Amino acid sequence: MQKAVRIMAATGLVLFLTAGCSKYIKPSDKAAYLSASAAVEKAQSDLKSAEVAPTKNDMQETYSDGLAKLAAAKESLGKDDYARAQELAFIASELATDVKELPGEVEKLTADTEKSLVFATEVGLDKTYGKKIKEIKDNLWDANNNVRLKKYAAAKSLAAHAYSETRKAIDDVEKANDSMAKAKTAVIDAKDAGAESTVADILKSAEDTLAGAKIDMENANFQKAREGSDKACQLAKDALEKAKAVKQR
Repeated sequence: MQKAVRIMAATGLVLFLTAGCSKYIKPSDKAAYLSASAAVEKAQSDLKSAEVAPTKNDMQETYSDGLAKLAAAKESLGKDDYARAQELAFIASELATDVKELPGEVEKLTADTEKSLVFATEVGLDKTYGKKIKEIKDNLWDANNNVRLKKYAAAKSLAAHAYSETRKAIDDVEKANDSMAKAKTAVIDAKDAGAESTVADILKSAEDTLAGAKIDMENANFQKAREGSDKACQLAKDALEKAKAVKQR
């Protein structure tokens, strides 16, 4: 045994025990070997967990793909291709995670999108974003159809896109509301500073612009409402500063 150790030391090799057999690893490959081995072990554990997941029957194709990737990872490990073994093991782990979590993720995405669409209709987004809302509904229908076909990866992509587009449209409403609230506050501040008597023309311009923004908001022209509110807010701030300047004279 001591002689074998001396031989290994002389040749620059290290002995590892794996899967009940010995394997010689170069010291320079030790880190890569251990990293790849750990990734393979984790993938094996992840797939074992996925095997008993309630969602496995709906994700059988994904689960089988994960097993195939794990087998390929082990083969690469045996051929000392540690980078490839680790890469394949990572993919196997990701597939195992998909088996357990992807159906739930799709269900949540579609439910959240449906709720957002209800809100979008309530605030009138269908008036100014009619074409976009239709596209979102079509994507959501396609997502649900892919769920029925147990094509969860495609369903997630469609549902995620539908949700993102819905949130972008709703974001216009939220930004318009925020701008309008700031404009209203700015007008009140200007009045409190005495702008009605010192710079009445500027204050009136701010109030008229804000009134126009309110009409745009009621007509679901949210982009225009935001622009009008921003302008009204700036006018009110100008009135406030000038009113303060008059008082300081």
